[in-house]
Parts: sequence; structure tokens; C-alpha cells
Amino acid sequence: MTDIAIDPVTPDTLDLFDYALRQLSDSLGDPHRANIGHLRRAMFGELPACYGLIAREPTRLPSGAVMFSPIMSTRRGCAGLQVTDLWVAPGQRGLGVGRRLLAAASTAAQDKWRAGFLWLSCYTENTQALEFYARLGFVEATGDVRLALSDEIFDRLREI
Repeated sequence: MTDIAIDPVTPDTLDLFDYALRQLSDSLGDPHRANIGHLRRAMFGELPACYGLIAREPTRLPSGAVMFSPIMSTRRGCAGLQVTDLWVAPGQRGLGVGRRLLAAASTAAQDKWRAGFLWLSCYTENTQALEFYARLGFVEATGDVRLALSDEIFDRLREI
């Protein structure tokens, strides 16, 4: 565990980050529509839409990865970070990699945009992840309902 470094994703490590995100999608049975080109535009464009960190031992495949984005809450009166993806390699689970990735993402968001809170979502059937988050002190948000608008319906909204 001591040899595992957590570093920002760079164009040179984008392929490893993509590998980690694909592992997450596969483990959840989710489609994985983002390719390296999508990630490159989102992470390294003029105004980044997201940031990533990768945990790994030198010359090894990733031990874990986290992707996060800035958000703003008028209710909280500050900016925060939304963690959209957190993955830890099966052989690395229980060793603190996930906690270290969330801590590093929180520190990066504090440094970049003075984040004061963290939001994330988790599938209700992913009990292992829910237990992990509970151990860290996460609580279920009450009074909030997650809604989505995507694909053709999102396109139609922009045409109004």
C-alpha cells in the first residue's frame, strides 16, 4: 500500500484512467459510452468539465481512480464536488485506496474552487459501496430526488 501514489490524470495517463473507468462500468453492468476522446475533451479543454485522479504503483495497472466535477449550492453557500466515478481494483479493496482517493479529490477541489462539501450517488444494490461510504461518515441525503434528462429529451429541451 505504501508504494501506491495518487496523481492527477494527465494526457499521458489518460489511457490508464480510461481502463479504470471501464473496469467500474463492467463491474456495475453499466454501458460505457465515454472513450478517450470524450475524456480528453472533458478534462483537458479550455474549461475542464471534470478532473481525475489515479492511484497506482509505478509501472502497474491502476489500483483505483476517481472522477469529480465542481458544483455550486446556494443552499450551502459554497461550491462543492460531485464524485461521479470511484473505482478500486478488487485486490486493493479494504486497504484504504478508496478513502485516499476521496481525500485527494476533496483536497484538489478545495484547492481549485474552495469546495466545502462532497456529493455522490450510489446504486442501492451496491451494498459493499454503501457500507464503505457509511464508514466514512456519508449519510443518505433526505429531501433530494435525483432526476435525469438525457439523450433526445435533452436535445429537445435545448431547442425550446
